[in-house]
Amino acid sequence: MMIRILQFLIFISIFILIYGGMNYYVLSRLTTLLGFKKNILFYLTVLIVSLAYPFFSFLEKRFLNFATKGLYFIASLWMGIAFLFLCILIIHELIGLFAKLNPFYSAISIIVIVAILTIFSIINALSVSVQEVNLISDNTSNNISENITFVQWSDVHLGSVRNSDFLTILVDKTNKINPDFVVITGDLIDGTAHLSNNMLKKVDELNAPVYFVTGNHETYEDSDKISTIINQTKIISLNDEQKTIKGVNLIGFSYEQDKTKFINKLSRFKQIKEDFSILLNHAPMNPSLANQYGFDLVLSGHTHNGQIFPFNLIVKLFFPTVNGLYRYKDTILYVSPGTGTWGPYMRLGSKNEITVFNLIKE
Repeated sequence: MMIRILQFLIFISIFILIYGGMNYYVLSRLTTLLGFKKNILFYLTVLIVSLAYPFFSFLEKRFLNFATKGLYFIASLWMGIAFLFLCILIIHELIGLFAKLNPFYSAISIIVIVAILTIFSIINALSVSVQEVNLISDNTSNNISENITFVQWSDVHLGSVRNSDFLTILVDKTNKINPDFVVITGDLIDGTAHLSNNMLKKVDELNAPVYFVTGNHETYEDSDKISTIINQTKIISLNDEQKTIKGVNLIGFSYEQDKTKFINKLSRFKQIKEDFSILLNHAPMNPSLANQYGFDLVLSGHTHNGQIFPFNLIVKLFFPTVNGLYRYKDTILYVSPGTGTWGPYMRLGSKNEITVFNLIKE
């Protein structure tokens, strides 16, 4: 417990340091461009906006009501807006190296551009697209006797912002597809969510079996409570377990950061050569590694495809397989851009996605 608390304190300290630095730069440059002086109100504003997200995340999780939900939404939205300001200000600074710009008009232009991008990003985050992926199964090497359709959700991040209404939309869209089964590759519940026993009840209205593996957000707080909530539904948790459905060998790994432990998990599962093998793993992995252990398909998420452009370029430094379909020999990796959003209710250069896989016997 003490180690977990220490890890949390280190994480939150680093977050506030980086986020505080971003807020200081953004507000400082806007203040200067608009011709205002930095006074006590300026520094107080920087402090408030820098602490707002972690503070209201904590408050909303423990005292869920209309006020805390609203304050959490505003604080998380500002995080996305501040990032947009940072990007546009950097572009402004680069242009300023080659051209003389009027500070006041620059500030107004930057504010207008960020406002337009914010509105577009919020509207884009409201919708959920359906992406179809066709996979050909060699009938001579596995037991699949008919075409199979299955659906992937990933990174739904259910909480106060993405709530039961959003879950209803996902269930309705998925039932219209009429899949043979549904897989959820982690972060179904947000780490800041106020946990309640009935928050996932809508999942029981899915007209297909549902398989789930944990993501990093399921490990942040009260994982036992989250496990209890999930077990009260039709969701089948595959925590380093294997199931066979319609000739498909389905293996799910609980979230793991340690590469050595992850490889040990891989080695524990003997692949059935006659079966089409699917690995469910929250964070993307190198498809060449999955190929060594005989997996035909790996389904992941975690990256959100950066969620807000150009953050995807930063994410790509850590996860080269950031979004979409990747292939290594006979193994395919699909990285979902996420079905919901984390933090800011915004999507720019990315989309919320339900992925439909059509496994076609050759």
